Amino acid sequence: LSHGASVEFGDGTGGVRSAMAEFYGGVLFIVEAGEGAHLAVVTAEDADAGLVGHNMSELVEQLGEHLTALPRNS
Repeated sequence: LSHGASVEFGDGTGGVRSAMAEFYGGVLFIVEAGEGAHLAVVTAEDADAGLVGHNMSELVEQLGEHLTALPRNS
């Protein structure tokens, strides 16, 4: 869904930089974390989304070069 929206309404490349999904009992946060890599965090539903996002951004900034993932062969 995010990919489709990014193609339709974004710049057409289909790139999604971040996503958040709320579910009963929690929240899933996903951000880009390097070439081919993402960081995902699951929190309680009452977590401070701004604080979680800020901390994730700081972590990616500190560790981003180590989080690069090579393409997988299919």
